[in-house]
Amino acid sequence: MNWCPQTLFPQLFLEHNLALAAARDRAGVAGAMCAFLAACADHGTVFLCEYGSDGTLALVEVTATRDRSGGELLPLAMRYTWEDFPLRAAVPMEGIRWINVSQATSATVDAWLSELLHLQRAAVAPLVAEGRALGFLLAGWRGEAEPPTDFATTVEAIAVHAAYKLLHQYEVEQVLSQARLAIQSAEEERIFRDLVENAGDAIDIVEPDLVPFYVNPAFARLYGFDSVHEAMVGADLLLMTPPEERQRLEEEILPQARAGMWQGTLQRLRQDGSVFTAAVTMFGIRDADGNLIGLATIARDETARLELESSLREQARLRDELVAAQSRLIEELSTPIIPVTDGILVMPIIGAVDTKRARNVTRALLAGIGQYRARVVILDITGVPLVDSGVAEHLNKAIQAARLKGAQTIITGISEAVAETVVDLGIDWSGIKTLADLQAGIHYALALMGKRIVAST
Repeated sequence: MNWCPQTLFPQLFLEHNLALAAARDRAGVAGAMCAFLAACADHGTVFLCEYGSDGTLALVEVTATRDRSGGELLPLAMRYTWEDFPLRAAVPMEGIRWINVSQATSATVDAWLSELLHLQRAAVAPLVAEGRALGFLLAGWRGEAEPPTDFATTVEAIAVHAAYKLLHQYEVEQVLSQARLAIQSAEEERIFRDLVENAGDAIDIVEPDLVPFYVNPAFARLYGFDSVHEAMVGADLLLMTPPEERQRLEEEILPQARAGMWQGTLQRLRQDGSVFTAAVTMFGIRDADGNLIGLATIARDETARLELESSLREQARLRDELVAAQSRLIEELSTPIIPVTDGILVMPIIGAVDTKRARNVTRALLAGIGQYRARVVILDITGVPLVDSGVAEHLNKAIQAARLKGAQTIITGISEAVAETVVDLGIDWSGIKTLADLQAGIHYALALMGKRIVAST
């Protein structure tokens, strides 16, 4: 039996996307992605990449792994050189690659997936941001388990978010590791400037009293300054914060940043007065003796991501409304009430009858009896494929309810197969009028009402 959810969008997608957004470091990102894979696969592993000093992909590490068997099939921190990485032949640089283990792209891939992980089917997806592979996702299934129908599209979407989250973490880690050293000498300062001048995120450094010391070009662009020089003159950490956020900045954020580091979202003000939400990392810079000599801030505009999440939530809401409307329509169509003549109703039942539908049948039957003041009701089960003890019990309850409303019930559409089933199961319908087809039922109902069908001349 397939335990996997049929679809990942919107509920699982939104839950894990929010968990991914809350991740504070590379391990947190990998853990959030692995939790997402574990919700829809028998096995999930997240590999993160490391690059050499020459910019080429050097190492691949198992950063997070989960398996429904409970066994530790892949130990954390298992590292491979890129040349020896077992899945290298199966890793795509974009999209998702599906692997049927018996038809794997190489014997190494086949052996690794089948003998080590015991998988029959797998999917591999890259974590790529700005043309750079930051890691890979592996999801696998065993036995009869099948992936959700929207697995590929959902994983591609969440993988993009994870990749850019990793890219941001890499940049944060690079700045954290370089910033303290970069301001100690002219050469180190040049290296630091080369790093931050070309960074895509807004970076600024202020002195302990919040006087601007440095801003990069991305800072000027983000906050609407015409140049870096204008930003250096006009930047003010407090004034660039909306009034309603300044108390939080002074009482919560700045003390945490001076003591170590603060990460979160903060409302910011551009020069034109517009407000935007930024993902902010703020940390203290100290000299060799541990004295605070400045505060560095890395900020990224989160407007597009927040708008995407809002759009996804709205799509989910509209989808839920559509599904609810369709369900109501299906319920109405599955229990039609047809008035034949005064006092006689016909209810054709087509398809399987379960507990929920039986309640709908009873509810619709009682409403029809009251609306049309019916004295005779014909339940036609010609379209019911199977009559067992459960279906018989549901029909008996509907007949009893109709009797309490003062209506007699006739069951029609008893085929030979249904009649044999009723007898074999020992179902007692001795007190219920049953007829072979709907035509016979209508004639019988008319007779009960003292009426008959007369051919016109």
